[in-house]
Amino acid sequence: IADQQPPADLSTEDRSAEQWGLDVINARAARATSRTNEKVVVGVLDSGIDDQHPELAGVVDAKRSASCLDGKPDRSRKAWRPSTSVHGTHVAGTIAAADDHAGVVGVAPGVRLASIKVIDDNGRVDPEAAVCGLMWATKNHIRVTNSSFFVDTGPSSCITDDEFGVVREAITRAADYATESGTLNIAAATNEAVNLSPATSDGDGSVALPAS
Repeated sequence: IADQQPPADLSTEDRSAEQWGLDVINARAARATSRTNEKVVVGVLDSGIDDQHPELAGVVDAKRSASCLDGKPDRSRKAWRPSTSVHGTHVAGTIAAADDHAGVVGVAPGVRLASIKVIDDNGRVDPEAAVCGLMWATKNHIRVTNSSFFVDTGPSSCITDDEFGVVREAITRAADYATESGTLNIAAATNEAVNLSPATSDGDGSVALPAS
């Protein structure tokens, strides 16, 4: 955190026209036909969000933010803000960076964000943190969540032993409960472009929870 470039030193040039990815997913057209509703809250299950970042000023909902690192929600601001990783703030900016004609713009500027911290200072996500994060989002009626991580189940994400079954079942139940309660969870399929197997322990396969 301390080594990142201070916001005051960043260029204020409008770079949003260069964001070809927004056009690929038709984000601009979606915003033109239905302006983002501030009542929509997106839960960012990640390493915490810097709510003082100028692109995210005023959009983080502190009442719906919590740290789940210990398997139970800690609502203190210090707990859900980032400590060693800027990944959560980066993801939050991808979602909701302000449409202020400076720098880049998010996919859905104007939505509210909830910082749900599940990634610890070593970059790990324990199963209990992931379950807690999904349950917290559901309990607080968060419409959409983003999980750009995979749960640490051991030395490899490709495992077949019986111990994986407990983790798989816990994550599956939490994800199903969230879905049935009206919370849509968007989960990253890792950075390796692997063909993920269904989340079962039968046979060999690469499994990344919660994506699988």
